[in-house]
Amino acid sequence: MLWNPCIGSTSQPVEIGGPLSVSGFGYDHVNDKYKLFGRVYKKSGEYVSRIITFGPNITWRTIEDFSCSMPSPHGTFSLVSSVGIFVNGTGTLNWIFHDCFRYVVVRSLDLVKETYNQFPLPDRDLDDDCFMSPHLCILRGCLAACYENKRTHWTVWLMKEYGVPQSWTKLVVIPHHPLLVNPLAGSPLQPIYIFKNNVLLAKAPNHKFVLLNLNDGSIDFPNIDSSNDGMPKLRPLSKGLSSRNFQLCHESLVSPSHLGLQSCSSEMRLVKPSL
Repeated sequence: MLWNPCIGSTSQPVEIGGPLSVSGFGYDHVNDKYKLFGRVYKKSGEYVSRIITFGPNITWRTIEDFSCSMPSPHGTFSLVSSVGIFVNGTGTLNWIFHDCFRYVVVRSLDLVKETYNQFPLPDRDLDDDCFMSPHLCILRGCLAACYENKRTHWTVWLMKEYGVPQSWTKLVVIPHHPLLVNPLAGSPLQPIYIFKNNVLLAKAPNHKFVLLNLNDGSIDFPNIDSSNDGMPKLRPLSKGLSSRNFQLCHESLVSPSHLGLQSCSSEMRLVKPSL
C-alpha cells in the first residue's frame, strides 16, 4: 500500500503476487503518477517484473524481466543492492552492479518509458586493491556514489547531468578516521544528506550516525534520542544503527485523493510500520 506519513493515510492494499527480490518506488513526472517496481518471485518458481501505478484506480502491468546478473567485459555483473535509488526529475530507479574485476555499472529503469538502460560509474585507480562496492545515494538532488579508495579514504562523486558518464564530478575526499572505520564490519560509508552549511550526514562503517564537516574536516557523532520511536525491540540509535536503513522523507502538497489515498477523516487509518 502507499502510505503518506504526513497525514497518516494509506491507499488500498495491492496484491503483488509474491515476495520481491528487487524493488523500487518513484514518481513518473510525465504522467503524474507514483509507481512501484518489483521483481516478483512466483509460486511456480519463476520471476516476473511488474510496475504498479497508484491513482484512483491502482493498476499493474508486466514489463521485461529485471535480471540480477548480466554480461560484463570480464565475466558477469551481479546486483549489489536490491532496492533501487530514485532520482527526482528523471523518473528513474537505479541499481549498482559489479563484477569480480571491480568494474562497476549502474542499471536504471525509466518509470516513464518502462525500459532499462545502463552507464558506468567513475573509474577506480588501477592500483587500488580495495574491493568494497560503492554506495549509491542522492546528494544535492543528484545521483551520487561513495567509493572507498586504497583503504585510506572515501571519495564522493556527483553525477551533475543524469545519465551522462562524463558529468561525474568529485565532490569531496574524506580521509579514514579511527572513530569511523570498522575493519570487521565490511560496510561502506553511506552518505544520507548534505546540509546547506556543507555538513554531510552519513551512516558510518561502525554503524553510527556521523556528521562530517566538509569545510574543515571535523567529525561529530550526534546523540539521537530514539526512546519514543515505538521500536523497543531494537537497540537505541545512540548505541548504534544496527541493521536499520534510512530514507529521506520529502513532504508534498499533492492531494491525497489524487493518489487514490483516503482523504475522509472517517476512513483514515494511522499506520505504524511493523517490526
